[in-house]
Order: sequence, then structure tokens, then C-alpha cells
Amino acid sequence: MLNEQYEKFAKLNIYQIYPRSFMDSNNDGNGDLVGIISKLDYLKELNINAIWISPFFSSPMVDNGYDISDYLDINPIFGTFDDFKKLIFEAHKRGIKVIVDLVANHCSTKHRWFQEAIKDKNSKYHDYFYFFDEKPNDWQSCFYGSAYEFVPSLNQYYLHSFAVEQADLNWENEEVRKEIRDIVDFYVENGVDGFRCDVLDMISKNFNNPDGNHNGPRLHEFIRELFDRPHLKNIFTVGECWCTTVENLVSFVGQDRHELSTSFQGDVVNVGINNCDKFIKGEFKYSDIAKNLDKWQKISQNEDFLYTLFYENHDRLRSATQFASADVSRYQLVTGLATMMYFLRGVPFIYQGQEIGSLNSNFSSILDFDDIETKNYYKDHVNLLDESEIIKRLNWNSRDNARRPICWDDSTYGGFSNRDPWIKLDTNKDLINVKKDLLSENSIYKYYSKIFDLRNKNEVFTIGEYELVELNDSSYIYKRKRGNEEFLIIISFADHNKINTYGFNQIVLSNSKYKEIPSEFKKLDAIVLKK
Repeated sequence: MLNEQYEKFAKLNIYQIYPRSFMDSNNDGNGDLVGIISKLDYLKELNINAIWISPFFSSPMVDNGYDISDYLDINPIFGTFDDFKKLIFEAHKRGIKVIVDLVANHCSTKHRWFQEAIKDKNSKYHDYFYFFDEKPNDWQSCFYGSAYEFVPSLNQYYLHSFAVEQADLNWENEEVRKEIRDIVDFYVENGVDGFRCDVLDMISKNFNNPDGNHNGPRLHEFIRELFDRPHLKNIFTVGECWCTTVENLVSFVGQDRHELSTSFQGDVVNVGINNCDKFIKGEFKYSDIAKNLDKWQKISQNEDFLYTLFYENHDRLRSATQFASADVSRYQLVTGLATMMYFLRGVPFIYQGQEIGSLNSNFSSILDFDDIETKNYYKDHVNLLDESEIIKRLNWNSRDNARRPICWDDSTYGGFSNRDPWIKLDTNKDLINVKKDLLSENSIYKYYSKIFDLRNKNEVFTIGEYELVELNDSSYIYKRKRGNEEFLIIISFADHNKINTYGFNQIVLSNSKYKEIPSEFKKLDAIVLKK
């Protein structure tokens, strides 16, 4: 059974905010903290009770804030520390917890630590990073090219697992670990309720591992040293560790491990993604999603850990594009997927714009993209592929698909700002925006709100048992049970589908607005039943 702390975390409905693209309050083209405050009631009505905010700290913005130059200061484009304190106050007033991004594997090369490190090999800050006289291996950066950059003045190389401007921190150095602990404590003292831990599985290195710098020998020791401290016992932590095996995931989140509350697992979000090249679309069936969900429901229930329930984040394409089918409407698709996932056991995460069924954009030039990974992919392929093929791939899975400003209405700047934003607006602005969705008879936002309302009001959905009833290429049916309370969740994967409802006859929620159980279900019909 989940302990008291984990039961509390299981009741979170978490909404991720990419602050630069959420709401611009001062019309400079950048979303900001005051803009987030202005939309807290919108999130409250969605029945959200926690927000995760991507980095808003001081940064040159090479990797859109994941290259931090000062962990204890706010990037002026997002506002001030007073704005941040007000955001926490206003969120808490509405019963919404605040989770921030902890980027502890690397920092910006503009950070004071790195600037001091390259001035003098004898500086204590030189040992804050990994410097080598010769490259110790042929590791590649996650953003293409070598993971080692030469510094002529030192005649040495430093490690950067991501952009050249993001130098990996040396966690073997006790002073580095203390710096990160102090950062965590600073934000907890200022009211933060939790941390999403960026690429946490990379903080310990094994330079003899030819496959990359994940899961080093001291990884779990480092995580416990960071979070297993009495004053942090009620702090929610979610790791970006992309665990692939049961043993690996349990090693981070097992209740006896004293490490993380939960960690992201990528089986579901990688359905339909080409294994060799993420920018190429792969094949999938809806039952593939369900099979992965069922597998991890059984594992998490057996191992008693919290599982993360998500389709989107700032690094993913839009799920309404990823899982689109020509014979299913966007509304049917998005609400069907939401019903399938968010009544399961675990912690729900949704990403801004997901609640209105946002799609990928469609651009024709590399100039329309901002993401460093996207630009580097273009450079690597521009002499290998036709321009049209490269752009097609970028439109499919560039991280910019999730990072374009959320459109609040269909006005010139989408209600996001009164001027051109930092990146081009979504090309679907007129078709998909918050105002239009809220006025629609088939509002995706209102459907999501009902899902989270049911989770908030019924513990069976948060801490109840999971039981598979049926899973095949035609349908996915499962039960949630707690004491004498039982619900049956049905998702149809085919038209003209005759489905056994196993004696459940009271309709609690239906994306096709059924008043009575139909004799035949349509493709991606979703229905929640109670006896």
C-alpha cells in the first residue's frame, strides 16, 4: 500500500506551464510570471491543484532557460522575485501547489562558476566541472556533435551533454552538491512545494561507459543526499530519468529508497515515434498505448510506487498530432485518450494547450523554428535530404511544436500578447484557441475539467486498485475499485463495436454524451460507468 505521503501526491493534478509561452502581461512578446497569475482562475476551473513551471531563472536562453546562469535570480523577461513570491501566494490561496524545475546536471557557461573555472585551473570552481587534457571517450551531445568542447586558454576540454553553452556540473565535488542542496532549500524556504528534476539520471558519470553518461555509480547516493532530509519529507519530486526497466524505475521511486516521489517513464509517449530518428513518424495502433498503460499499471500496483500519467510536455510533439487518425475527430481523439489515461492509478500531468487539443504547427522554413536541437538536426541533414523532407520532419517532432504560445483567442496575437511573440504563433490559431473551445458544445477543456473533478472527488481513482478486464485491438476496458466502490472505464478502438459492460449501467462520463449505453460503440468512444 502507498504510504500517507504518496497517497497525498497521488491526488495531484499537475499542469505544466512553459512560462515564456503562457501569457504575456507586459506586451514584450514573452510570457511571464504575472501572466501566469492572471490565469490561475482558469487553471482552478480546470480542477488543477498543482502547476509545474519550466525554468524562469536567469539565463542566456540558449536552451530556453535550461541553461541557467543564476539559480537564485529571476530572468527579467519573466519578472522579479517579488512576482514569483506573489505567484506562490496566489496559487496557494487557490489550493494550487507550485513545482519548479531543478536543472542540476549542468549550468550555463555564463554562470559565475564556469566563468571563474576557465580563468584559472587552480580556482576551486575549476573542479565544479569536468575538464580533461584529452577527450576521455567519444560521447556525443544530446543536441548532436561531440559532448566535449575545447577551451584554448586552458588547453583543455569540458563536458557538455547538451549545448556547448551548457557545461556539466561535477557532482563528485562535495561543494557542488552543497550548492545544489542550498538551491533546493532556498526555494523551499520561499514556499515551493516540489521539484521536477531535469535529466537527473545524468548527474553521476561513468566515463568508461561507451553508451553515454546515464545511471552512474553514485547516482542514487547523490539523490538521497539531496532529498532525503527531514525538512523535505512533504516535498513532491519527479525525476526526468526516462526509466526503461522495472528495476531501474523502482530504484528511483520505491518507497524504501528515500529518493523521488515519482519519475517519468517513456513507453507511452514513444508510441508512434521512430526508434532510430525521432523526427520520423512511426506506425502505431491505439492498443499499443493501452498495452503500455496496462503493463505499468500492474507493475506500479505490485511494486507500490506512483506512476506518471502524461502524453505531452515541453519536449514532445502534440499528442493530438502524434495519435491522429483520419477517421476520428480531434475532439473524439483527445477526450478518448484522456479518459483512457487519467482514470488510471498515478499522477496526472497535462501540458499547456493540451486541454484544448492543440495540434502541431505547419511551417515551411527553418527560420520559423527556434529550438537548438531542431536547428542542429537541420544543419546535420541539410546536405543529405531535400529541404522539403527536412521541414516535414521538423513539423512532425520539433520541440517547438509544444513551445509556441498558447492561443487564448483568434485575435492577431492569439490573446497571448499585443505584439509579435518571441517565436511564431501556432498556425492553427484560428481553429484552436481557448475562447473557441470554451464556447464549443464539444469543449475539450470542459471534458478535462470533468475528469479532474471526478479524480478530486473519488479516491477510487487516485488510490484505488486497478484491474484489467479486456485489452485487444478493439477495446481497452479496466476497473478501478476501492472498498465497495467500483467504476468501469471503456475505450473503443473500432467502429460498430459491441462491448460487454459487465453489469455496469450508470453513465458517469461519456465523450459522446451518451444518456444510455449504446448498442454499438464508435472508434475512440470513451465511457465511465458505475453500477
